[in-house]
Amino acid sequence: MNTPTTAPPTAAPPAVAPTARLIGDPTVRGLAALLSVNAVGNGLFLTISTLWFTQALGYSASRVGPALTVAGLCGILASLPAGRACDRWNAKSVLTVLHLLQGAAIALYAVAGSFPVFLALACLATAGSRANATARGTLYAHALHPGLRTRALALLRAVNNVGIGAGAALGSVVLTFDSDAAYRGAICVSAAAFLLALIPLRRISTAARPPAAQAGAARAAALSGPRASHLLRDLPYLAVTALNAVVNTLYVVLEVGLPLWLLTYTNAPHLMVGWLLVTNTALVVAL
Repeated sequence: MNTPTTAPPTAAPPAVAPTARLIGDPTVRGLAALLSVNAVGNGLFLTISTLWFTQALGYSASRVGPALTVAGLCGILASLPAGRACDRWNAKSVLTVLHLLQGAAIALYAVAGSFPVFLALACLATAGSRANATARGTLYAHALHPGLRTRALALLRAVNNVGIGAGAALGSVVLTFDSDAAYRGAICVSAAAFLLALIPLRRISTAARPPAAQAGAARAAALSGPRASHLLRDLPYLAVTALNAVVNTLYVVLEVGLPLWLLTYTNAPHLMVGWLLVTNTALVVAL
């Protein structure tokens, strides 16, 4: 009697590990390169900007504070038109314009010779920064595959913090020189980072807008239309928004309040501004 033979079972090919797939995705790599270059420039500027405004330009904290408050209001107002611009054109084009705008505004800080010019540059740079965040979020939605999106955003958040920490460490080196030439050089490097980030931005491909993105755009458009009253009656949404606004004041405390306090009310060395920012970003990445 013939014994039936069966083929030996074949092992299923190992599934691609999520992390390996994430790192191997060209879109994720392009976004990480864009964000890391931009974050290093931002970390460098955040570290030296308060000292430049108060020590080199000679403006008191009582003038810098209100100026940055006005700039922050300009940033709030810039978010909605940035979203509309992304809907009308595309996020890559909007980001390209914003990077050029921010790079120019940051570079001009190095030669700001009067308080009105400083105020105008602060408003322009802050509005560009908030619009940049809106356009970058839109780019994430359009470029990232839905199956990778959540893990990719987590990775990009870590990349952003590592970049800011690296920029802050570089800024601490600049602070040890404590000279106008060193500050101006750092400002120019920070401005150049916005231009360098355009290189990986050009290589990022965006697929056709997915239905979810269309729905998101429609909801965003509704904020200024007749259906805005419906959103204003959504109490849980308003509560989360209000609490998130309070939580996000930590950025102002870290980037503006703490440096001004150190420089005005303590005898701590200037380079402490940079190392506190480095410590903060290291803790964020680690925890």
